[in-house]
Amino acid sequence: MSSRAMLFEVDGGVLIEYVNSWLGATVIRDLREHLFAHLQSLPLVMYARERSGEALSRFSTDLAEVETAAREWISLGVSPALEILTAVALLFYLNWPLALAAMLIWPLSLAGPKLLSSKAVSATYEKKQHQAAALSIVQENVAAQPLIRVYGLSSVVRS
Repeated sequence: MSSRAMLFEVDGGVLIEYVNSWLGATVIRDLREHLFAHLQSLPLVMYARERSGEALSRFSTDLAEVETAAREWISLGVSPALEILTAVALLFYLNWPLALAAMLIWPLSLAGPKLLSSKAVSATYEKKQHQAAALSIVQENVAAQPLIRVYGLSSVVRS
């Protein structure tokens, strides 16, 4: 019974992380698509009046901050607190001597992030490379808006 409960807790944690990641990525993708479509629909006068860096900052800085806030709120705030409370209660219910031993060993689990930090840095670098590629596409599009409008290519660029 206790091994099933442990598997349930692990599977539940994996499911929560998957849902959090999927939700965060979906929200950010939708925001980027909406912002890009909005840029396509703005009048040509705006592109003559505003600097292209203003529009680019919305894709690089502002959306990155929104993404960070959303992911941290869900993954670092709400989910872990609920997972810990559920796991501790379940463990004490199933086997209290094992739960006491686990509570003594638990502080050692805080060393895990230190061991995984190099992989996290590498994943962050790869993410930034993908963001830079997307930013290049947006920059080219913003700079080419006069030509896109003159030749009526807005529908081609959107697809």
